Amino acid sequence: MSSETDTVSIIVHDSRPAGLPVVVGCPFPSDQVSGDCQSATVRYEDGVEVVAQCVPLTPPTAVGVRWVELSFLAEEADVASVVLDGPGKDARPNLGRSCDTNVVLHNGLIRVALNNE
Repeated sequence: MSSETDTVSIIVHDSRPAGLPVVVGCPFPSDQVSGDCQSATVRYEDGVEVVAQCVPLTPPTAVGVRWVELSFLAEEADVASVVLDGPGKDARPNLGRSCDTNVVLHNGLIRVALNNE
């Protein structure tokens, strides 16, 4: 699923601090949403990619649309495209970051900094 017709565009308005949690519902053509949809790739226009967890929210509508909830950590504020991944891709977002001499784990609610030395 990587053709241009398989993408949905979203706008991330704020990402401060980097890694800000985002939860949003997005409409997709119902034939692209499988029952076991677990992850999506959020790709910013500058090429930065993040993994989003996804959960189908609704059954297909009469016009062939199915809403999917996306949960991800925003890396920047910008326009991004979303592509649903096939089964088997790791659906866990990257919650760890290296900052100076620390490893920082941050899930949006709890931030833990571990000394890397």
